[in-house]
Amino acid sequence: MIEFKAECGHTIRAKDEDAGKVVRCSYCGREAQVPENDQGELDYLFSELEASEAEAKGAPPGTVRRGRRRPSGVIGTGRPDTGFNPFALVLKMGYAAAIIIVLILVSTRVFKYWKSPERQQRSAERQAARKDEPDRDRSEPSQRKSAKLGLFAGKKLSSKKGGIYVNSVPSGAMIRVRPKGTGDAIEIFRDPQAQAYTSKGAIELPAGCYEVAVAVKINHPTLREYPDYVSFRRKIDAGGGKTVLDAYFLPDGADEVTTVELPYRPMLFVRKYKCEVIGKEWTPLTALFLPDRPISQLIKFLPRKDSYGFDDADVEWELDYYGVHPNDWKYITKALHRMGMVMYRSPTDSTYSCFMIHLLDGSMTTRSHKDHRKLPGRADGEAAPAQFRGKATGPPR
Repeated sequence: MIEFKAECGHTIRAKDEDAGKVVRCSYCGREAQVPENDQGELDYLFSELEASEAEAKGAPPGTVRRGRRRPSGVIGTGRPDTGFNPFALVLKMGYAAAIIIVLILVSTRVFKYWKSPERQQRSAERQAARKDEPDRDRSEPSQRKSAKLGLFAGKKLSSKKGGIYVNSVPSGAMIRVRPKGTGDAIEIFRDPQAQAYTSKGAIELPAGCYEVAVAVKINHPTLREYPDYVSFRRKIDAGGGKTVLDAYFLPDGADEVTTVELPYRPMLFVRKYKCEVIGKEWTPLTALFLPDRPISQLIKFLPRKDSYGFDDADVEWELDYYGVHPNDWKYITKALHRMGMVMYRSPTDSTYSCFMIHLLDGSMTTRSHKDHRKLPGRADGEAAPAQFRGKATGPPR
C-alpha cells in the first residue's frame, strides 16, 4: 500500500501496482500522481510528524485534519491514528547523538591543548623561573606594597600649601591653635584669640611656630572602655594631677599633659604640643589618649579603617633595625595603616620609639623619646615599668 499527501493536504492511499499512475483525490477531486512506494511512505511519516508536533504545541482539536478512515484498498482513504510515531523517536535519537559527538570533539581539542608541547614548555619555563628565585624565609618582611602612599583618607593635603594635620585617639577631639609666645599666661582653651577646631583635619597655617592643644572629655565613651579607667578617674576626681596622668596615659611626645575645667563643661584631658610649620610643608600631630599598655592590647581602640599607605617591607625592615620583636610587627604595621603613628617601648626600657608615616609619600621616620616621667614608686633615672615593651631580639639581622 502506498500512502501520500495530495495538494489539498489529505492522505491518499493507493495500491502498490498503481505506483507512477495518476489517481483522483476523493476529497478535493484533483488528480495526483502516485509516487514510488518508498517515497510515499517517507512523505506519510513526515506528515504524521508535523501533525504530532502541532498537537504538542497545543493546537486546538480539529486544527490538524487527518484523512477519513476508509476500508483498506479504497483510494483517498485516511490513516487511523495509532498513537506511536517511530520517526519522531528516531529524530530525537539523532539530536542526542549529534550533541554527544560535539562534546567528544570539544573534549578532544581541550585534551590536545593540555598535552600540547607548547603549553608544557611554557609551564616548565614558569617553574624554572620560580626555582631561580632566592629562597625566602617566612620570618623576613613581607613584600606587600600599598597601592596608595601616605594619607589617603579624609581631606586631601595640597602640596602647594602647608600647615598642621591633627589626628587623635579617640577621634572627635577639640583642638586649639595659636602662635607660640602669644598669650602664654592664658590657658589656651580660655584664650579667645586661639583658633578653635572640633575634629581632625588639615589646618592651613603660614610658616612659624605654634602651640597646639588637643583635648577630650573625661567622660568620652571610648575612654570608658579602657582598662582600669574607673579607678584612674576616681584618682583624678580626688585631685590627682600630673603624676596620675603620666602614670596612666601613653606618652606621645606632648610637652604637657594636664586637665582643664571650663564653666558648665565636663573636665577635659589636654595634651599640649609645640609645632613648627616650615614653608609649604605639612606637620603631622597625633594625640594619643591611650592607656600605657602593650601595643597588642591597644589595637582594638584604634580606628577600624586604614588611612595611610606604605610599603610593608620597608617598614618591617626598619622595625627589625630598631630591635622590635617580630611578634609585634603585625600590630605596629596595622596601627600605622590606621593612624600613621605608633609609640613603642624600646628594649632598653627607658626609651620610646615613635614610628611615623609621612603624610604625602608614605615613608617612615623614627624618633626616640626618653621617658622622664616620675611615676609612683620610681626614683629618678629608674627604668619604667614593663609596659608597652618589646622583647629584645639582639642586633638587627
